[in-house]
Amino acid sequence: MNLTYPGDVRNVVVGRVMGPDLHGGFVVATAAEHDPATNKTRVSFRPMQPGEREHVLEDADGAPWLGQIGVAW
Repeated sequence: MNLTYPGDVRNVVVGRVMGPDLHGGFVVATAAEHDPATNKTRVSFRPMQPGEREHVLEDADGAPWLGQIGVAW
């Protein structure tokens, strides 16, 4: 799954956990590519596996991140 966001959000999105969806599932952002011509960032997501739930951490603002990806905040 891919979503497009305005601006350059590469440094704040990879590793971010989103969800739950209508079925209770979560996804994690795995890659982000910024296009300077349009000033938009395309973000790729993958389904989060049940065993990964124990690795979810919260940053200072309470946003969930998948800790094993190694995102620094």
